[in-house]
Amino acid sequence: MFILRISLKAKFFNLAFFYTPGVRDKRGLGEFGRNVSSSLRLKTVVFLIIICLFSWKALFCQIGHKLQYKSQTNEIMYEFSTYGEGVQETEGSRIVSQRSMRGLVSFRFVGETAQQLMVEMVYDSLEIYAVSELEETTIKDPPEVIGLLIKKVLARSGDQLSSVELNEFGIMPASVSFSTQNEFLTNLPDKPIFENQTFKMIDRDTVFIASGACLNNMDLEYKFSGKEMALGYNCVKLTVNGKAKISGDFSRQGTQFLISGEGAIIGTILFSPEKGLLVSSSNETKLHLNILTSGNQPISIPVIQTSRSEINLFQ
Repeated sequence: MFILRISLKAKFFNLAFFYTPGVRDKRGLGEFGRNVSSSLRLKTVVFLIIICLFSWKALFCQIGHKLQYKSQTNEIMYEFSTYGEGVQETEGSRIVSQRSMRGLVSFRFVGETAQQLMVEMVYDSLEIYAVSELEETTIKDPPEVIGLLIKKVLARSGDQLSSVELNEFGIMPASVSFSTQNEFLTNLPDKPIFENQTFKMIDRDTVFIASGACLNNMDLEYKFSGKEMALGYNCVKLTVNGKAKISGDFSRQGTQFLISGEGAIIGTILFSPEKGLLVSSSNETKLHLNILTSGNQPISIPVIQTSRSEINLFQ
């Protein structure tokens, strides 16, 4: 089982009414006329200032939020969890598989450029549970992973550019489909997001599974859904909707498999623009997959997979 308009223009000022006293004002109204003239001029200036303030406020509200990860001085930790269920039917039989994973990871920022961040990631704790009618596996704090130092290079949007294990402790059982090469941090939209507007983006990601990999093509739509205080951080809230298409191959117990399918994604992101920090992220997916075995007598296995995942800043 495999468990993702208000414009500030010159003509605007011409709408203001300027009172300019004529000769009769100066001669006929005397001090009263001069006082009225000064009062009107003052009110006009105040009126224009207020107009400018509201105009600039309107313009400011139209400035999009460019969300980017920033280097953090101190080490940060995230608590994560995933749960997935797959239902497959073949030759009249129905097999249900379940898989869950949770743990803690630490991030230490070790370098940066204008476009990239270099981080060292360590799994501090990890618990994996996988069960089907064929087998059941429980792994807690596997020595193959705990303490393993993983160096990742990220774009400012969170997109993973490379991942390298700096010390190799061992190989995890293929049955748990675990890989340190997979992306961890949530990807952010690569263009500014405006309030109450949506932004579409195509995201391509490689997911590593049991002795193989799948290409995940996602058409995502981000929407700025407001602002929210979370864990003491002023965050922007994004809702995400999209579609995913999966294609790839893997091997299991000497058999090669081809996998393809598509499905839907929904999610929520809480991000602190000021700190450049992901505070929370969650998503749900439902995929309709087809797994095809290789060989002289290939078998097609339809699978419906649902999954939930969540990442939270740990304090």
